[in-house]
Amino acid sequence: MQRGELLKEMVAGFREDCNGILDAAEKAPWGRVIDGLEFEARRLAHRRYAVLLQQAVVWRSKQWRRASAPGCQCGVRMRLVGRMPRAVMSVVGELRFRRRHYYCDACGHSRWPFDEAMGLSGGWTAGAVRLITRAGVRTSFAEARTDLKELAELPVSAETVRRVTEETAQRLVTEPSAGAGRAEESGEAFQPADRAYTTMDGTMVNTLEGWREVKLGALYDQSKARQHYTATLEPAAAFGLMLRRQAQGLRFGRAGEKVAGGDGAEWIWKQMAVNFPTVDHQFLDFYHLSENVHAAAWRIYGEGTPQGRRWAHTMLHWAKHHGGRRLLRALDRSRSQHRTRKARDALDRLRRYVFNHLARMAYPQLQQQGIDIGTGAQESACKNVIGRRLRGGGMRWAPANAEAMARLRAMMYSTGQWDDFWQAWQPHRGAA
Repeated sequence: MQRGELLKEMVAGFREDCNGILDAAEKAPWGRVIDGLEFEARRLAHRRYAVLLQQAVVWRSKQWRRASAPGCQCGVRMRLVGRMPRAVMSVVGELRFRRRHYYCDACGHSRWPFDEAMGLSGGWTAGAVRLITRAGVRTSFAEARTDLKELAELPVSAETVRRVTEETAQRLVTEPSAGAGRAEESGEAFQPADRAYTTMDGTMVNTLEGWREVKLGALYDQSKARQHYTATLEPAAAFGLMLRRQAQGLRFGRAGEKVAGGDGAEWIWKQMAVNFPTVDHQFLDFYHLSENVHAAAWRIYGEGTPQGRRWAHTMLHWAKHHGGRRLLRALDRSRSQHRTRKARDALDRLRRYVFNHLARMAYPQLQQQGIDIGTGAQESACKNVIGRRLRGGGMRWAPANAEAMARLRAMMYSTGQWDDFWQAWQPHRGAA
């Protein structure tokens, strides 16, 4: 069929749908005219565009001709078995085709050249896989199924959402380059004028093997307009390397000023030293310091007491406005005023904590330069990127699925990387 003839056929289909909408408008009761039309219009649009998409693909395929049977990967010429039907679900509805099936008598391998040329794999188009994955990674598979039917008219089961989402997530694990953002092309790379932050933290997820820590790293600019994440259940050394590679892809080292932040976990600062040794500033999360100061206050004065609150407020004031060394002197003075073993143990523990992070507590100088002294962006990411999906009530994950979902969530919430991932998407070949 020539292009002009196909266009006439398409226009005739639209005319038929227009008449259907006008008929429905005439029958709609007063007061509910729009209510009676909008979902019907969407249903007709999906149905019509599914037909148009199928016609366009078939028309395009006729411009593609294979002169002879394709060769097999083993080097043998394949044999034509026949023409087989194929149904695939797209974002606008089901598409149906008939295409040639080739078979290799030598090794038993099959090929469908039409599928390869058109970019078909499995029962879903790349666009449908994207929508299903988006829904499945944001909420439970059962809720995602309902959302897809309501919002996109995609009739899928919860099991299909689970399978498609997990298959997509596994690609991020097995194909390291699949989720790599094109920082330079998309404008996400750090520039010499930027102040770039790197932070790390961990959050626990319930798995079939018990509670496991998901380590989450963040890279962001001062405005927080660009935020990029790396997540994994792997040991700290493997995680640190993953975050460093992402930082290299984002040209973190090119930023004019580089800052590293985290709480008091030893593994965090060890990985910072190994993977980000040239940062210009380090800071201990002030909120985490506050938690430790209050813990000491409650041990000394009692849980929630006014004396404890006043003492903690004073210690934090010294730290925030005069730095870690001034806080150490205040703690030493406080120790001399307390004689009980319980109080001195609490003060000694807090003093060791402060001493170990003294170089990261230059809070007055950091604030004067406009540098953050808290890891709020990181804490928020632990809750939203990981916790909101992987820590739902009653959820227990197979470790491999928790790993894959954590990586997929990190990629989805990283600025620009979701679009990059799907633009670079290539279907797996050979699926019937």
